[in-house]
Amino acid sequence: MNSQKGFTLIELIIVIVVLGILAVTAAPQFINFSSDARESTIKGLEASMKSAVELSYAKAAINGNLSGEATVPTNSATVVIAIANGYPKATEIAKAAGAGSDWTFAEKTAGSYSGTVTNGVYVGTLTSVADAGSTATEIEATNCYITYEDNADDTGKPLPVATISGC
Repeated sequence: MNSQKGFTLIELIIVIVVLGILAVTAAPQFINFSSDARESTIKGLEASMKSAVELSYAKAAINGNLSGEATVPTNSATVVIAIANGYPKATEIAKAAGAGSDWTFAEKTAGSYSGTVTNGVYVGTLTSVADAGSTATEIEATNCYITYEDNADDTGKPLPVATISGC
């Protein structure tokens, strides 16, 4: 009698189907595209804000507006950015960076630009992460946001900071 060794065709097909089901079930846990996309988008806005800070300062320098409050025009005739000491105010950074309706911004600290000077602080995130109209505390609770503190106290260049640990 001749004995067979190995798998039958049916057994091979069953093993392939089981492996396929396992792969489809496990793959999304190893490859999280939405998290990577949110992180990249937050980092992209951070870079856009940094560029807006540099460009606003350059325009303010050309216009001689490097101290106190002023405004600088953008490339659009209808958009003007309010600045403090040559840099965009916190309330203006979203407009200066060109952030659209996909973003939610909230004021964390109101800026005071005369008398006792206080830096304004704004936080923002994607509307897919926090609803429009969210408070600064709600946005920060997502751990997927960007913070911008302006330069009301004239201590140096303001830089946006991305927090992406919760994206």
